[in-house]
Amino acid sequence: MSIDFWEQNANNWAQAIQQQAIASRAVTSQALIDSIESYKIKSVLDIGCGEGWLGRELQKKQISYYGIDGSANLISLAAKKQPNMFAQVSYEQLQEHRWKPPQLFQGLVFNFSLLDKEVILLLKSCARFLEPQGKIFIQTLNPKNFPKDQDSWYNEDFKSMTVPFNGTMPWFGRSLQSWLAVFQECGLLVEKAKEPIFEKKPASIIFVLTKI
Repeated sequence: MSIDFWEQNANNWAQAIQQQAIASRAVTSQALIDSIESYKIKSVLDIGCGEGWLGRELQKKQISYYGIDGSANLISLAAKKQPNMFAQVSYEQLQEHRWKPPQLFQGLVFNFSLLDKEVILLLKSCARFLEPQGKIFIQTLNPKNFPKDQDSWYNEDFKSMTVPFNGTMPWFGRSLQSWLAVFQECGLLVEKAKEPIFEKKPASIIFVLTKI
């Protein structure tokens, strides 16, 4: 996924989050927090953290948090509100084992941040950061909402929002069967799958995974 899009639109994205410009996020964000809390997770690594909203919410709940993202501009915005809790780390660095976290974590979070076609190497690399019996939380777009019932590339222009964005963001839509095949290849077991509902249809899907 192109980092250039997020570098150009970091302020736009932060504004959209602050203004709650994505209505379904009220449901999906809370569903993610509820999932983390339900497993009594006390430490979280947020991979693809964006402008850091999750860190601010988990800090209120006394959950230790660290966020990483490939976009320098997004990390800069996040660190202004919560210093010393974020680092700029690219997916390439993670896949090539060129970054070491400050600690192991009870929970790893990918919140709408696994939107590339190739994710197996990334997941395998990041699973090393888990404590024994730790959980991986993946929230992503629900395949039931895709126009095609198959793996395919799409483009998001965010034009439905009140905040203007520059350019388009390519993302890879994956079927449920494709996700399950990815998890099996990574040696991950689906412990739970949850579909938050917004306006009477699935707003996302949240997978809770453990290492086999």
